[in-house]
Amino acid sequence: MIHSGKNMCGLYDKYNSLIFTTDPMAQQAGLNEIRNYFKNILSVNIIEAGVAQITFDDNFKDVLQNISVSPPIFIRHIFPVLAHSGADTVDNMHGKIMSLLLSNMEYMDTGKTFSIQNYVLPSMNHEALVINKTQIASQIASHGFELDVTSPEQVVTVMACAISMNISISLAKDNMSDWPGGQHRFSKKENFISRAEFKLLEAIAVFKPPMPDGGIALDLGAAPGGWTRVLRKYGMTVHAVDPGDLHDDLLDDEKVVHYKKTAQKFFSEAVQYDIIVNDMKIDIKESIAIMDMAESYLKEDGFCVLTLKLKKEKWQSTVKNAIGLLQKRYNVVGARQLFNNRSEVTVVLQKRRGD
Repeated sequence: MIHSGKNMCGLYDKYNSLIFTTDPMAQQAGLNEIRNYFKNILSVNIIEAGVAQITFDDNFKDVLQNISVSPPIFIRHIFPVLAHSGADTVDNMHGKIMSLLLSNMEYMDTGKTFSIQNYVLPSMNHEALVINKTQIASQIASHGFELDVTSPEQVVTVMACAISMNISISLAKDNMSDWPGGQHRFSKKENFISRAEFKLLEAIAVFKPPMPDGGIALDLGAAPGGWTRVLRKYGMTVHAVDPGDLHDDLLDDEKVVHYKKTAQKFFSEAVQYDIIVNDMKIDIKESIAIMDMAESYLKEDGFCVLTLKLKKEKWQSTVKNAIGLLQKRYNVVGARQLFNNRSEVTVVLQKRRGD
């Protein structure tokens, strides 16, 4: 489905270039994926590791349709390029941005919220290239548009680097991520246990599996307890399975039951779960075998979240084969190398009805 605003279709007809991002280690995988969505790519420019720009002779709306039918795994964020400008001072950049936006504002929809995103390349000096988003947003809002920085429906993207600036207007749903460059960041909260928490939080934000308050969850390979903590924040009772120790903050929580054993030995004691999660650092084949066993203990329409740990080579074929094996027992809701993943891919599964 193409998420087109009242006037955005007209703007989308103009686009013949886009920028996409991946993890630097997954750049080739991302290039392989992006080629599948086009019939006629004219050029490919690697801006830096994990950031590339392509020009094309396809209709951008057709490209979005292709992406919606077969979502990528390694591409994190895309945005079409409305205009490209050479390097300039920040003050002059503001003037260029506003001039461009005013001349294309007819394509934006006053009935949809907006935000300004400033994507600064990871290699660049962030402070030197930050635009005044508040000033630009205020000028746009003065034309009847409503600002929403948390869940915008349409996005003005400015990507600045040392030698150039790229500007885009698009619908947030068509960018694959609400975050600039797909860099979905979280802040460390009170009682933070490990950065692994960010992986599960991002998976929940992206794939939106049901997280029933009062439900029961199984955390395989739980120690030290980052994912257990996230599940508890959603009001779930957690059976945490790991021979290792849990963080001290979880020990007095009566809603956390710690089974100090391996996942393989645990299943004889398992019950029925609303959600099963698995972030174990083990070989993919072993992880899939464990998920095959876990399926019997998942409630009807229950969900699983797991990470596939990747080695240095053949990421695409490895993930494709793994998903093929998982599909024998589950419906695959989605798979993505999220921003908070390292050399891994997050997969979300749902139990099939009647299984």
